[in-house]
Amino acid sequence: MRTVCIFNTSIVSRNVGDQIIMDSIQNIVDEVFKNDLQVRVATHESLFIPSHLLIRRSDIKIVGGTNLLSSNMPFYNQWKVNLLDSLFISDVVLLGVGWWQYQGKPNLYTKILLNRILSKKFIHSVRDDYTKKMLESIGIENVVNTSCPTMWGLTRELCKKIPTNKAEKVLFTLTSYNKKKHFDEQLIKLLQENYSKVYYWPQQPDDLVYFRAFSKMQNVKVLPPNLMALDEFLKNNGADYIGTRLHAGIRALSHYKRSMILGVDNRSLEIGKDTKLPVIKRENIESIKKWILSKSETSIILPEKNIKMWKNQFRQL
Repeated sequence: MRTVCIFNTSIVSRNVGDQIIMDSIQNIVDEVFKNDLQVRVATHESLFIPSHLLIRRSDIKIVGGTNLLSSNMPFYNQWKVNLLDSLFISDVVLLGVGWWQYQGKPNLYTKILLNRILSKKFIHSVRDDYTKKMLESIGIENVVNTSCPTMWGLTRELCKKIPTNKAEKVLFTLTSYNKKKHFDEQLIKLLQENYSKVYYWPQQPDDLVYFRAFSKMQNVKVLPPNLMALDEFLKNNGADYIGTRLHAGIRALSHYKRSMILGVDNRSLEIGKDTKLPVIKRENIESIKKWILSKSETSIILPEKNIKMWKNQFRQL
């Protein structure tokens, strides 16, 4: 019996998007490692001796999702690992991991750290070609682009069931750490003009604070800031999704909801390039309006060969 250690990105996190990611990763892990023992450690807090021992005693170590990698790991590291940790941790395999923002070439510290921690024998899965190129620039070439694990269920068959015409209701999201109040205000006004009922889902506590800074919100219904509330709404309501929160949009698509993700950073923009995920830049209000009023089909293209390659490498052991 093998032991599989999963680095959990939803622990020590106020972002419900991390829960959406880990929900998908758990489904993948359950499929690929269904006969193995699963143990977990956190990514968003420093590791100590018990975690080091757990990791070292594991046969396979998986870290999945979110913006865990950056060009300056000693200064910005959502994944709380350092060179000292690399004395105890090695052979970690990436699952749909991404690079934090557009950055310059990784510095020497980052190059040494990632080359010591990441596996050289297993194939790594990253969410976009940008992340793949950044890893290749520091000599890590055993990498394939599988897109984000949250998208692996968005098959052609599922996409065919997504409506093509505008719904009467709309669910939207905003991103508090990437504010552009002028454009966000235009978006809210556009939604109020074109939908009979407007709903807002805060993915983080600060998203709700940001939402309350806008006027004329009396007719907008706010959902509770948890994943259960989001899933219940998507399950029980015919609605479009329009918003800046990438993983809320992908979750909406998985519930057969016509969706448009508004790009505010490299994540959705890069994934959109690779997979035809429906993405429009937030600033392009006219294109958003055109999408609302037009018939639109969802035609996502998944890198199925790469996904299969990543899964099969563990089954062949």
